Amino acid sequence: MGNAKLFLLVAVVAMIAVPALSHTASAEDFWSEIIKGIEEWFSMSPFKGIFETPEKDVSEVYIKFYPSVYTFEPSGSFDISTRGALIENFAGAITFNATSGEILLEQKDSQTKIHVFLSENMSIENIEIGRFSVENIELEIVKGNWTERTTGGSAEFVDFIGSLSFFEDHIELAGNVSKIKKK
Repeated sequence: MGNAKLFLLVAVVAMIAVPALSHTASAEDFWSEIIKGIEEWFSMSPFKGIFETPEKDVSEVYIKFYPSVYTFEPSGSFDISTRGALIENFAGAITFNATSGEILLEQKDSQTKIHVFLSENMSIENIEIGRFSVENIELEIVKGNWTERTTGGSAEFVDFIGSLSFFEDHIELAGNVSKIKKK
């Protein structure tokens, strides 16, 4: 065990000394070379990735749930289409109400409200929703080979990007999500 510690100490000192002796540049270059040497060493060690920014694990998912009333607050603007209408660059809240059979679109920073009656389906492509959750609801989640169906399920979804479709009695989402948390 003593030899391993000595070897590690010699390796670190060598990584610091070799770049310092081989370059006669400024102090900034000296420290850059030291950091670069340490990063290279870590990339070959069991600690690789310590200097890298972790990436989000994005997975394709299909979500279907049956709320009586539900509100989404997407980020950014998006286009909404039905068989008889197209709304472009809408930015605001979307409230689904299965009881009244309508969807309420409330434009952000405006008093404009649009009521869409669910006599036909409505879909939104390329929508981004940072975070949303469902609680005690009939729910179906499909992710890869994994399927979860429940009549009283709760879950939270993070960083959803994809399509959102409204039907008379349910909502469907299909796209990518970085995190699913069952409650």
